[in-house]
Amino acid sequence: MKKVLFLFLIVIVVAACKTHVDPNAPALVKNTEYQPELSIINIPVDIPNSLLEDSLNAQLKGLIVDDQSYDTPEKDDLKIKVWINGRIKTGTMGDVFYSMIPLKVWAQARYDACDFCPTIEKETNFEPTVYFSTKLSVSKDYRVVTTTTSNGFTWW
Repeated sequence: MKKVLFLFLIVIVVAACKTHVDPNAPALVKNTEYQPELSIINIPVDIPNSLLEDSLNAQLKGLIVDDQSYDTPEKDDLKIKVWINGRIKTGTMGDVFYSMIPLKVWAQARYDACDFCPTIEKETNFEPTVYFSTKLSVSKDYRVVTTTTSNGFTWW
């Protein structure tokens, strides 16, 4: 009787360990890659144009470039001074910021043709107005990115 009971237990244990897989059954687990959804954050900003102009004109005034050497920081045979020559004007259209900057420029250049030739130095003054457009955007890591492009210049 003990042998029959022992064989019966072995048959039950072996039968319990066997798993049945139906080859026609659908797969319950799918191997899919996670695809995050694009997030959009709207940040409304309303800054009066006059406030931007006043801030720029307070920070940028007078002499802004003063290169008094032909040789430093590198030998370029050019001396130059640049001043803000009036009020900076700004405007916006969409996400583009426009600026108009009146300048006064003094430049002096030197030319050495050879070791025994005389050095030629000439200077000039002119007053251009330069135009820029700056596009604002936000990078994927939420940093503000500015891209500035020159839109030319005029002078009188």
